[in-house]
Amino acid sequence: MDDPSWKALEKLCYRIQRLVQDAGAKVEWSPKGIKDPDTGQARQVDVLITSADDKRTTVECRDHADSQSVKWIEELAGRKISLNLDGMIAVSRNGFSEPARVKAARFGIMLYDFDCLSDKEIASWGSVARVESDFVQFHHVEIVAVVSNADIGSVASVPTFVHGGRDGFAAVLDALRDSVEEQPNFDLEKQLDPAGYTVDGVGIISLRCAYKGEVVTRSASCTYAAMIDAPGTARQLREIGVQRFDHSIHEVVQHDGRAHVLVDFSRLTPPPNSILHTTRVTFPKETAVDHFELIGDKRLQVPVDQIGLFVVPSGLMLSNAAVA
Repeated sequence: MDDPSWKALEKLCYRIQRLVQDAGAKVEWSPKGIKDPDTGQARQVDVLITSADDKRTTVECRDHADSQSVKWIEELAGRKISLNLDGMIAVSRNGFSEPARVKAARFGIMLYDFDCLSDKEIASWGSVARVESDFVQFHHVEIVAVVSNADIGSVASVPTFVHGGRDGFAAVLDALRDSVEEQPNFDLEKQLDPAGYTVDGVGIISLRCAYKGEVVTRSASCTYAAMIDAPGTARQLREIGVQRFDHSIHEVVQHDGRAHVLVDFSRLTPPPNSILHTTRVTFPKETAVDHFELIGDKRLQVPVDQIGLFVVPSGLMLSNAAVA
């Protein structure tokens, strides 16, 4: 399930601050809290930045439909004073009112807002990062799993195929994909290590595959882009860019020639009978990826409609070998 919009915004601000802050700074998302100097109680903050010389700055986020008013800034100013903070950053998805900007300037609160691009602007935006993914797509796969004679009666006609507690088909395709890249559209065979594979909970003695496939490249569409900076800063002068894509790469945050790349496997649905092989992110200028973050299980549940699983007893395999 997706995060609520406010939590997703907090996490985005955390990733932004990891790029923006000096290397010696420690950036924490939703820390356990900072101690109130008066009550001794832990006070919750969205993002906490602690500099190398122990100066503390918090980042507070709002994802509301309207621009933020002076009332929220006054609340933040009171919190900044009460907690003896050295700095505070307020982030609003939809900007700030003019009185809010004036009040923030008085209390030394830095403001960030989002300048979101339309679909047409995204298409023509020269600074957009581009994402391509290679999927190894299988035209057919036949898997022969050998179990003991004693266990064959415990296996259903359509068994559950598992490897290490996860989808067994994905594990097999993962083991075969490199050979498909090397020999696309060839009829191939491979003997796999059966350790960890089960059918209906029964251990597999031998695992052999016959298969054929090719590498398919798909370009991801940028579904969201925004430039982030102080309110009133022209878009071309804004220093932080955020993009989201419809597959493979969930989010790219760019700042000053550096980037944070977020891959969310829970959002990735590969084409039928395929598995993700490689993903490429191309930036419009030389960019160093400072942070690479993975979410979800990279061993995907593979949608299958051309993969055959045949479970046979070891005695049958021995008989066939004797005839051969």
